[in-house]
Amino acid sequence: MFRDLKSQGLHLNQTRLDRSDRIDRLMLALALAYWWVIGRGIWVDRLQLRDRVDRQDNPACSLFTLGLRWICRQLDLDHLPDVVLLPVL
Repeated sequence: MFRDLKSQGLHLNQTRLDRSDRIDRLMLALALAYWWVIGRGIWVDRLQLRDRVDRQDNPACSLFTLGLRWICRQLDLDHLPDVVLLPVL
């Protein structure tokens, strides 16, 4: 999670916030975004759609990377991805 929040996707390391109240609000927003992206990754994996966003010869994406690539792919295709914050069953 730490790597995903910093350098792998959400780029928390590029913020220049120094006030604790602003950092708290940013962390809340990032936690919700992280939960959403992981949920999309689990959804893609369970529906066996991994081949659309991951390498077929050596699939090695984490659930976060898988979800983030799926969301970016949907945006590239001009589709609005579903925002569902419920646990995937």
